[in-house]
Amino acid sequence: MPRALFVIYDFPPATSSGVFRPLRLLRHLPEHGWDATVITARVSRGRRTDPALSDRIPESTRVIRTRAPEPRIAQLLLMRLGLGGAARWIDRWSRVPDPQRLWVGPATRAALAAIRAEPHDLVWTTSSPYSAHLVGLRLRRACGLPWIADFRDEWTTHPDVMALLPTAAHRRLHQRLEGEVLAEADHLTGVSKAFVDDLLRTAQRPPDGSSVIPNGFDEADFASDPPAPSPDRFVVCYPGMVYGRGPFETFLSGVRQAIERGPIPAERLRLEFIGHGNLSLSAPGLPEGVFVPRGQSPHDEATRSLRAASLLLLLADPERGPGLFPGKIFPFLASDIPVLALIRADSAAGQVLAEGGNADRVDPDDAAGVAEALVRRYRAWERRETPAKTDPEVVARYSSRTQTRHWVELFDRVRQACGNRSA
Repeated sequence: MPRALFVIYDFPPATSSGVFRPLRLLRHLPEHGWDATVITARVSRGRRTDPALSDRIPESTRVIRTRAPEPRIAQLLLMRLGLGGAARWIDRWSRVPDPQRLWVGPATRAALAAIRAEPHDLVWTTSSPYSAHLVGLRLRRACGLPWIADFRDEWTTHPDVMALLPTAAHRRLHQRLEGEVLAEADHLTGVSKAFVDDLLRTAQRPPDGSSVIPNGFDEADFASDPPAPSPDRFVVCYPGMVYGRGPFETFLSGVRQAIERGPIPAERLRLEFIGHGNLSLSAPGLPEGVFVPRGQSPHDEATRSLRAASLLLLLADPERGPGLFPGKIFPFLASDIPVLALIRADSAAGQVLAEGGNADRVDPDDAAGVAEALVRRYRAWERRETPAKTDPEVVARYSSRTQTRHWVELFDRVRQACGNRSA
């Protein structure tokens, strides 16, 4: 049975948005005749965890956890000592290419030991952090195994990443490291065509060595009946962190307009924001009890909240460009609940939501459009109208089983192509 070696920094019981893409793939991989070894980082004290996610790891998957020294340990200490400026200096200067750079050595040694102990047929690395690809680069040079480099986000074309770099030398280093990864990986994958096209332009590679495999959803999250929705509250749910204040402020402005001008009474509206960092959010100008920020919840609990909502909210940073593809849109599609998306018209996510047929898209700066969409959805909820179902063909396209089949087909192609090349 073929075996793939996965290099994944964030892995259960750690929880972050980056955990779910590889976990969905690994969960169904044995059904297609592949086994896996995962090289990951030990979960350090203070990191967010969700132990229930570990139950989704197949028994046949071998998980090897290595030490992962990070500058953030020193940063936290400095913050406690009141030396926030020094902590921020370390954060910016340690991005070479990211704070996980010191994990590359331990991860590479653990991966090489695993390859010596048992035959492996392929290496799969995923970013961010980009340091995972540096492990793949070392393994490619050391043992020549076929290598797929998977990008969940851009690298040097990511505006937030480059804005945090303190010097031109840092930017040149990122560009050099990205160039080496893109040149030596046997195959590049990304979550959207725009992301992959950017990678190919950067690397000046032909498209035949690349694939677009979007994020998706796990069918197990939607196998049971959904919880009963609130009978007397129109609940708008936003699961996840809020990135960037622009669309968030636009949404709040639209909510204020819908309440002030009618017909949405404040006592019948509830805005639930569930995710890390959301407890620090505020909504000035909204009546008490409307805005309900909640902190990080276990994945199963957050999914139940999502499925009990009247309307799901998507906020996307317009600066991220057309390739932006937030992973939360796929459970949105699977839930059959209407969606209000503050997102660019040319975005990959906006196009998928349009295909699903159950979403209202509004420009990220259009507060009046937000108010109009909210009022329309509220009136339909008040009349107890059954929302239109999301197109089942679109939903099926993004199920974890469907996508795992695409991954396995790619694994087989890359392995065969590299075998023919070496022969």
